[in-house]
Amino acid sequence: MIEITEEIVEKVESYVSARLRAEVRREIVDEVSRKILGEKVWRKESTGERITDPRQSYMMSAQDNIEFSGRLRAALSKAGFRLRTLPGRPPHYFLCPAREAERKADRARGDMIAAVIRAAGKDPGKYLPRDCTLEWIEAYDRFAAGIVRAVYSRGRRKLPARGTAFRSAQRNP
Repeated sequence: MIEITEEIVEKVESYVSARLRAEVRREIVDEVSRKILGEKVWRKESTGERITDPRQSYMMSAQDNIEFSGRLRAALSKAGFRLRTLPGRPPHYFLCPAREAERKADRARGDMIAAVIRAAGKDPGKYLPRDCTLEWIEAYDRFAAGIVRAVYSRGRRKLPARGTAFRSAQRNP
């Protein structure tokens, strides 16, 4: 049995906070993207099929993508996001605030799991593989959800109601 240390509790709190932030940002970015996709007929370059899902925006022609990205950048800025552009890149190329938040949540999850491995007296470097299979990633996600549930049930705290990751953790004890 692993003792739930203060480090684990801190890492869980950081992960929960980062995950919620990522999910909220994803909802906003997708909503803004869908609105822009509805303003004009955007088509997949290869098939001519209409694009209505933001996850398919990469399938439009380069010219359409520049226009879509410019509109998205303006709309996200108007919504209050500070958008970062990498040096030397054109203005339509910016880092998606939802994807940035998701990366931070992924790092926080890794830090949380590493804290649990350290609490077990092991070296996280030996237990976190560099090349992951889909099966391993699913097990990793279940393990992360189990850590969150354990910390929250120990403190008799309730997981946030918002966010698919946390609703899933509450349903799967």
